[in-house]
Amino acid sequence: VCQNCIEVDAPTISGIVIADVLATLFLAVAVYCVSGHDRSHTSRASDRQNLIANELYQ
Repeated sequence: VCQNCIEVDAPTISGIVIADVLATLFLAVAVYCVSGHDRSHTSRASDRQNLIANELYQ
């Protein structure tokens, strides 16, 4: 038996698991709100600018 080990009971383990699940859900919602929520502005062909004049391609 380990002399430096700490005995962990069931409520402590369940608390760690619940906190881990809540932290994961919080991070998933935060990433969704930051990255996927701004879909209202879609780029159109008229919004794009040609960086090089078309005459150079010919």
